[in-house]
Amino acid sequence: MSFKAGGSNTDSSSQSSSTSNGTSTTTLAPQLGDTLYGNIGRAQALADTPFQPYAGQMVAGFNPTQMQAQNALTRIGADQVGGGTLQSAIGTAQGVAGYAPQMVSTQPLTGVDLSGYMNPFTDQVINGSLGRVALRLYLPLPLQVAQAAVDHLVGEGVHVS
Repeated sequence: MSFKAGGSNTDSSSQSSSTSNGTSTTTLAPQLGDTLYGNIGRAQALADTPFQPYAGQMVAGFNPTQMQAQNALTRIGADQVGGGTLQSAIGTAQGVAGYAPQMVSTQPLTGVDLSGYMNPFTDQVINGSLGRVALRLYLPLPLQVAQAAVDHLVGEGVHVS
């Protein structure tokens, strides 16, 4: 709604009057009042309605495939479906558990050249590391003796500090 300076209303939906002290009174048009008060009445009636929780089914039922699977699982437990196969497996496991291997005899390998079976990593890395570990046993000795032992075991260029 908009008002003119003299207090007369330019909108036909409400009526207004103005007094000399600057106050105004506005009334609602009758055709709008019925609608507004009707909406308020309906809102109040809804607000006064007590809560009614849903009492219907909360989850969907099972489909035919799901029911068939449930029935199959029930039969397995009740009818011992697959029991023959299970008993066969149990018998096999018991037979394997009772297995006794034959006695194996060996001969000594003295005089046999095994160098073709040796790993060069063992000699180059592991034995070198073992030499350094053995050196740690001599650390309480003076530093010069320890350095001489390092030079002897792993070669020159490694310094003990």
